[in-house]
Amino acid sequence: GGRAVIAATNRSLEKLCENGQFRQDLYFRLATISINIPPLRERKEDIVLLAGYAERSNEMPLSSHVNGTSAIRILEAARVFRLKTGRRITISGRGDVAIVMRDVLVDLGIPDKSISIEGKSRSTSDSAVNISKMLNGKRIILVTSAGHMFRSIHAFRTIGTHPIPA
Repeated sequence: GGRAVIAATNRSLEKLCENGQFRQDLYFRLATISINIPPLRERKEDIVLLAGYAERSNEMPLSSHVNGTSAIRILEAARVFRLKTGRRITISGRGDVAIVMRDVLVDLGIPDKSISIEGKSRSTSDSAVNISKMLNGKRIILVTSAGHMFRSIHAFRTIGTHPIPA
Protein backbone atom coordinates (compact mmCIF):
# COMPACT_ATOMS: atom_id res chain seq x y z
CA GLY A 1 0.00 0.00 0.00
CA GLY A 2 0.83 3.69 -0.18
CA ARG A 3 2.72 5.45 2.50
CA ALA A 4 2.73 9.10 3.40
CA VAL A 5 5.28 11.07 5.34
CA ILE A 6 4.44 14.42 6.85
CA ALA A 7 7.42 16.43 8.02
CA ALA A 8 7.71 19.94 9.38
CA THR A 9 10.62 22.24 10.05
CA ASN A 10 11.27 25.91 10.59
CA ARG A 11 14.52 25.72 8.60
CA SER A 12 15.13 25.87 4.85
CA LEU A 13 15.85 22.30 3.73
CA GLU A 14 16.99 23.67 0.38
CA LYS A 15 19.73 25.73 2.07
CA LEU A 16 20.66 22.81 4.33
CA CYS A 17 21.15 20.64 1.20
CA GLU A 18 23.34 23.33 -0.38
CA ASN A 19 25.50 23.39 2.78
CA GLY A 20 25.70 19.60 2.93
CA GLN A 21 23.72 19.44 6.17
CA PHE A 22 20.75 17.53 4.72
CA ARG A 23 20.75 14.64 2.24
CA GLN A 24 19.68 15.83 -1.21
CA ASP A 25 18.06 12.49 -2.17
CA LEU A 26 15.91 12.62 0.96
CA TYR A 27 15.00 16.25 0.27
CA PHE A 28 13.67 15.40 -3.20
CA ARG A 29 11.57 12.56 -1.77
CA LEU A 30 10.08 14.84 0.88
CA ALA A 31 9.69 17.99 -1.19
CA THR A 32 6.72 16.90 -3.29
CA ILE A 33 4.32 19.32 -1.55
CA SER A 34 5.62 22.29 0.37
CA ILE A 35 3.40 24.48 2.53
CA ASN A 36 4.93 27.67 3.84
CA ILE A 37 3.25 28.97 6.99
CA PRO A 38 4.81 32.26 8.02
CA PRO A 39 5.50 32.81 11.72
CA LEU A 40 3.24 35.20 13.65
CA ARG A 41 5.93 37.91 13.60
CA GLU A 42 5.60 38.07 9.79
CA ARG A 43 1.80 38.11 9.69
CA LYS A 44 -0.15 41.36 9.62
CA GLU A 45 -3.49 40.15 10.96
CA ASP A 46 -5.11 41.88 13.89
CA ILE A 47 -5.53 40.09 17.22
CA VAL A 48 -8.83 39.06 18.79
CA LEU A 49 -8.67 38.38 22.52
CA LEU A 50 -11.65 36.46 23.86
CA ALA A 51 -12.42 37.79 27.33
CA GLY A 52 -12.05 35.44 30.25
CA TYR A 53 -12.71 36.20 33.90
CA ALA A 54 -12.17 39.54 35.62
CA GLU A 55 -13.61 41.30 38.63
CA ARG A 56 -12.91 44.93 39.43
CA SER A 57 -11.94 45.76 42.99
CA ASN A 58 -10.83 49.14 44.26
CA GLU A 59 -8.97 47.51 47.15
CA MET A 60 -6.77 45.27 44.97
CA PRO A 61 -4.01 46.09 42.45
CA LEU A 62 -5.04 45.91 38.78
CA SER A 63 -3.13 42.65 38.22
CA SER A 64 -5.36 40.98 40.84
CA HIS A 65 -8.52 41.78 38.89
CA VAL A 66 -7.98 38.86 36.49
CA ASN A 67 -7.54 35.16 37.17
CA GLY A 68 -4.58 33.08 35.97
CA THR A 69 -6.18 31.97 32.70
CA SER A 70 -7.15 35.52 31.77
CA ALA A 71 -3.67 36.75 32.69
CA ILE A 72 -2.14 34.22 30.28
CA ARG A 73 -4.52 35.36 27.52
CA ILE A 74 -3.58 39.00 28.14
CA LEU A 75 0.16 38.26 28.11
CA GLU A 76 -0.17 36.25 24.88
CA ALA A 77 -2.10 39.06 23.17
CA ALA A 78 0.59 41.55 24.28
CA ARG A 79 3.38 39.23 23.06
CA VAL A 80 1.81 38.77 19.61
CA PHE A 81 1.03 42.51 19.39
CA ARG A 82 4.70 43.37 19.94
CA LEU A 83 5.89 41.00 17.19
CA LYS A 84 4.70 43.33 14.41
CA THR A 85 3.87 47.03 14.44
CA GLY A 86 0.53 48.27 13.17
CA ARG A 87 -1.63 45.53 14.66
CA ARG A 88 -4.76 46.15 16.71
CA ILE A 89 -6.21 44.12 19.56
CA THR A 90 -9.97 43.65 19.77
CA ILE A 91 -11.27 42.28 23.07
CA SER A 92 -14.55 40.43 22.77
CA GLY A 93 -16.67 40.11 25.89
CA ARG A 94 -19.46 41.72 27.88
CA GLY A 95 -19.34 44.17 30.71
CA ASP A 96 -16.47 44.91 33.00
CA VAL A 97 -14.39 41.89 31.96
CA ALA A 98 -13.30 43.37 28.61
CA ILE A 99 -12.67 46.77 30.21
CA VAL A 100 -10.49 45.27 32.95
CA MET A 101 -8.56 43.23 30.35
CA ARG A 102 -8.01 46.44 28.32
CA ASP A 103 -6.78 48.24 31.44
CA VAL A 104 -4.25 45.45 32.11
CA LEU A 105 -3.03 45.58 28.48
CA VAL A 106 -2.58 49.36 28.75
CA ASP A 107 -0.74 48.84 32.06
CA LEU A 108 1.58 46.44 30.15
CA GLY A 109 2.41 49.22 27.68
CA ILE A 110 -0.02 48.49 24.83
CA PRO A 111 -1.31 51.86 23.53
CA ASP A 112 -4.99 52.42 24.35
CA LYS A 113 -5.56 53.59 20.75
CA SER A 114 -4.52 50.11 19.54
CA ILE A 115 -7.25 48.38 21.58
CA SER A 116 -10.96 48.18 20.83
CA ILE A 117 -13.74 46.39 22.67
CA GLU A 118 -16.57 44.37 21.18
CA GLY A 119 -18.92 44.38 24.16
CA LYS A 120 -22.11 42.67 22.94
CA SER A 121 -21.05 39.02 23.00
CA ARG A 122 -22.30 36.64 25.69
CA SER A 123 -20.75 33.47 24.23
CA THR A 124 -18.02 32.26 21.91
CA SER A 125 -20.57 31.91 19.10
CA ASP A 126 -21.69 35.51 19.66
CA SER A 127 -18.04 36.62 19.59
CA ALA A 128 -17.48 34.85 16.26
CA VAL A 129 -20.50 36.53 14.66
CA ASN A 130 -19.90 39.99 16.13
CA ILE A 131 -16.15 40.02 15.47
CA SER A 132 -16.64 38.87 11.87
CA LYS A 133 -19.12 41.71 11.28
CA MET A 134 -16.92 44.24 13.05
CA LEU A 135 -13.77 43.31 11.11
CA ASN A 136 -15.58 42.70 7.79
CA GLY A 137 -14.42 39.08 7.62
CA LYS A 138 -10.70 39.95 7.83
CA ARG A 139 -8.41 37.13 8.91
CA ILE A 140 -7.47 37.35 12.60
CA ILE A 141 -5.06 35.91 15.14
CA LEU A 142 -7.19 34.42 17.90
CA VAL A 143 -6.08 34.48 21.53
CA THR A 144 -7.94 32.43 24.13
CA SER A 145 -7.07 29.72 26.64
CA ALA A 146 -5.72 26.39 25.42
CA GLY A 147 -8.80 24.55 26.72
CA HIS A 148 -11.08 26.97 24.87
CA MET A 149 -9.14 27.21 21.57
CA PHE A 150 -10.65 24.20 19.75
CA ARG A 151 -14.24 25.29 20.46
CA SER A 152 -13.40 28.90 19.55
CA ILE A 153 -11.77 27.98 16.24
CA HIS A 154 -14.80 25.83 15.42
CA ALA A 155 -17.23 28.68 16.22
CA PHE A 156 -15.35 31.08 13.94
CA ARG A 157 -15.00 28.54 11.11
CA THR A 158 -18.72 27.71 11.28
CA ILE A 159 -19.51 31.26 10.13
CA GLY A 160 -16.77 31.31 7.49
CA THR A 161 -13.95 33.04 9.34
CA HIS A 162 -10.67 31.15 9.59
CA PRO A 163 -8.67 32.49 12.54
CA ILE A 164 -5.02 31.75 13.18
CA PRO A 165 -4.63 30.30 16.69
CA ALA A 166 -1.99 32.10 18.78
